[in-house]
Amino acid sequence: MNPSIVTLDTLKVQIPNISDYIEEIDLSLFKETKTTFQGNSQSTSILKEPDTIGLSQFAIFQNSGSAILEVSAKILLDDYSKGISLETLDRFSSSIKSKGIILSPNWVNNAYVLKCDSTKNINPTNLKQSLHDLNLLGLNTNFGITSYPGSIIFQARAKTDKGRMIFYDKHRELDRKPNKNFIKAINPKTLNSFIGVLRCERNLRSLKDIRESFSIAKKMDMTIGFLDVLSSKENPNLKLFNKITQIQLPLFSVDPNYSNIKSWHQIEKLYGMDRIIQDCNYDLNVIMIAVKDYVSGNLSAYRKQYRERIAVLQAKQEKKSLTNSLNEIMEQLAV
Repeated sequence: MNPSIVTLDTLKVQIPNISDYIEEIDLSLFKETKTTFQGNSQSTSILKEPDTIGLSQFAIFQNSGSAILEVSAKILLDDYSKGISLETLDRFSSSIKSKGIILSPNWVNNAYVLKCDSTKNINPTNLKQSLHDLNLLGLNTNFGITSYPGSIIFQARAKTDKGRMIFYDKHRELDRKPNKNFIKAINPKTLNSFIGVLRCERNLRSLKDIRESFSIAKKMDMTIGFLDVLSSKENPNLKLFNKITQIQLPLFSVDPNYSNIKSWHQIEKLYGMDRIIQDCNYDLNVIMIAVKDYVSGNLSAYRKQYRERIAVLQAKQEKKSLTNSLNEIMEQLAV
């Protein structure tokens, strides 16, 4: 198979006719539950303690003969950085086995996606600066921002928009207590490969969001094929990031000329000059008319100062809307 641009991290899928894919099963390791919904009794067999890293849930619904599987790309162990994709599909499908259940690898052919995280590893020049600059996007009032040390979450504010995206320091996240078993199971080089990596994840929690993000046609039964998602040519992370970055950041944030100034007072002064120049359409004579209204005496120093600044701005007329770090994220998401 040719690799697609779709890479998933966590995944929740439904497998119909699960009995067709069971190679081994030990029902003594399953917990039986019974629920009643709208007068109908439902029997569910839930694997008590999956011992496969990355496999968090395996439940069989006896009435329908289907199963729900929740799994993460950690099941790939040293191939974790590659994520769940067409490239890793064979290994991923054959890895769904645990004490109590073993599935045949062809279970993926008829599986349906219920939830997933579309993911991308970014290798920024400066991880700390990238996280800092992502916070600037809080100026986009269509998205709420929640920041933590080493991570930032974007959540669409509109009730009809479920867009949610997370950026975080991947090595820092892996080096936490909940991941200790995974860290023990992989080569130290695999863990070290995440140093400096900024992970971008788009959380897709509804069938509507998944269908639209991957441009998958609606079916009569409303299901979304797992292989249809992996075969999609869409880039859901880039789509959402484009929405988040639809904003004009302040000039002092995106112009590298300001980054060399250490004094906030000097930034205020220079930024004020630049706004005056922009408002007067780079016309020195118009600027001097305004200066004359407020300053008496010799204006030659003001004329010289503004003439030099106009020359600097005109020498770099390219329109800047994002910082270098944000542009770097955008470029790598597009690949």
